[in-house]
Amino acid sequence: MTVDPGSCLAALGIAAPTAMVRRHALGKLGIQLAGDAGFVKLAPTPATAAGLRREAAAYALPPPPAPYRRPVLIDFHDGGGWAALWLRTETAAPWSRRRALMPRHGPYEGLVSGRHRIGDMMPAHAVPGFADWHRRLVDRHGDRAIAVAPSHGDFVYWNLLDGPVLLDFENFQADAPRHHDRLSWTVVPFGRRAMALGLGRLAAAAGPWLARRLLPDESSAEAELALFLLHHAERLAAETALVAAEAIDDHAAQRQRDRLLSLYPLLLAGLLA
Repeated sequence: MTVDPGSCLAALGIAAPTAMVRRHALGKLGIQLAGDAGFVKLAPTPATAAGLRREAAAYALPPPPAPYRRPVLIDFHDGGGWAALWLRTETAAPWSRRRALMPRHGPYEGLVSGRHRIGDMMPAHAVPGFADWHRRLVDRHGDRAIAVAPSHGDFVYWNLLDGPVLLDFENFQADAPRHHDRLSWTVVPFGRRAMALGLGRLAAAAGPWLARRLLPDESSAEAELALFLLHHAERLAAETALVAAEAIDDHAAQRQRDRLLSLYPLLLAGLLA
């Protein structure tokens, strides 16, 4: 399905001219409006529209605790096969990659809502090549209970502006393992960089050390990191399938997904061997 960006803006009641249009991962568009009219995220397909619906639902919930804040939502339009989110423009500077070198708590970690068994929080589907790691994690740690809290779902430096302003809530979860955001902050940039430099096997050997460095409860650190890797692998595989099904020109982002999907089994081997 192809949508006309101009028609989508009209559906939102936007008359301001467009200053800039940028293509983002998964075929989504970022539309900067002229003047102070704001910024529009446009998801032009049914699959990508689902992510904007999740983001709109996250905006209906309380904002992240201080010091974080999020952009002001002006409007959301669900076109059925497409969706658009209209936000006020943020002019703060983006965070640099070097900020990911320092571990960082997740923005929602203080909002613990209870404890769940790891076996009850496994991904719904095992990515091809990951089924054995699913079984090993459940067999070894399935009865272990860990804290749960809301999760941004894509907590990485490119989704933060000075403030700090937290962007992109398309993968928000109201009830997730408490430390998933903390792990995402370090593991995703670390993994992408390590694989780009051809250091995958060397990085994989650091899995247990990485878990203990990032997580405060050493008794469950390796199990929690393994759970994060399986959940993120499921998301990456779903995005890969979407790109193929929709014939989206997403080559640079796909290379990053492929790198992590190659690294994660190596990390899991170090954690669950």
